[in-house]
Amino acid sequence: MLHAADHIVGKAGRSMLAKILKGSRDKKLLELGLNDSQEYGFYRHLTIAQITERVDWMIKNDFLALDCLDDMPVLVFEKRSRWRDDWI
Repeated sequence: MLHAADHIVGKAGRSMLAKILKGSRDKKLLELGLNDSQEYGFYRHLTIAQITERVDWMIKNDFLALDCLDDMPVLVFEKRSRWRDDWI
């Protein structure tokens, strides 16, 4: 899920991430070429509500957060989702 978020961090919110993971044919998603990502449709067997619950879990557990960009909520990575320098 974090890899799928890579494509939209700072640009879109949780509903767009859920649509990518669902494999939605949403017009904006297709215009942005997000259907070309490896994660597109990964959770096609789940409902959007079930996928959104997973995205919300990532937010509640400090992997992702919501920020605002021109009054629009966008996803951002939290420290917990970043690689640590001392892991290498």
